[in-house]
Amino acid sequence: MSEHDSKDRPDDDDDDLETEEDLEVESEAVYEEFPADLDAVPRVISVFPLQNTVLFPRVSLPLHIFEERYKAMVADALEQDRAIAIALTDEDDRETGAREVCSAGVITRVESLEDGEKNIVVTGVYRCRIIEVVERRPYLVARVAPLEERGNDARLQTAVQNLRNLAIQWIFFQDQDSGQEMIRRVSLLSKPGHLADFLAFHLFEDASLKQEVLESIDVQRRLARVHGLVQTALERLQAEKKI
Repeated sequence: MSEHDSKDRPDDDDDDLETEEDLEVESEAVYEEFPADLDAVPRVISVFPLQNTVLFPRVSLPLHIFEERYKAMVADALEQDRAIAIALTDEDDRETGAREVCSAGVITRVESLEDGEKNIVVTGVYRCRIIEVVERRPYLVARVAPLEERGNDARLQTAVQNLRNLAIQWIFFQDQDSGQEMIRRVSLLSKPGHLADFLAFHLFEDASLKQEVLESIDVQRRLARVHGLVQTALERLQAEKKI
């Protein structure tokens, strides 16, 4: 059984809102504690290539680790700085198919299971670009360059408010009952880049769209792209409801 056929991937069965809220609080704490100066972040990091999975800064990703090489990767990370990067890959050979732009994060939770398997949570901290592959076996290690956002300032607050209101409409239109908690969480987001990333991570299913948002370093363009995607999704949903 391949890793993609089994559970070395996001644990989509965990829908407990309290747990998600706890992870959200935890991810904010980790982000705030990380060095503000990107020159101080790790430049050589283990890379975990995953299909259909994109990690963003300030969000937390639960994973179940069972494959031997990735059990070794997690063990090594825990002995050092707990840092790993999550990279989207669309190829069967994940090491050669990993996208250059990915998110570096830290392992914030670990649950040890039988046979060395682990449940972990990785919290994204910063965007980065893979510059050079340092090692391929037993797992991928790469030299990375941190990517700094551009234009993440108060002048975007009107765009933030418009996107937030549109996203709330979309969530409400999908499910008035179960969407209330997500609406509450979205309504509290005020930082432009974080709002766009949060919506892309939680509301989009298409990994290629998530990757497009991740690769958008200019925050104003990122907000506009996510706004357009949410607008299209809302209009499609409204049309379906009328049929």
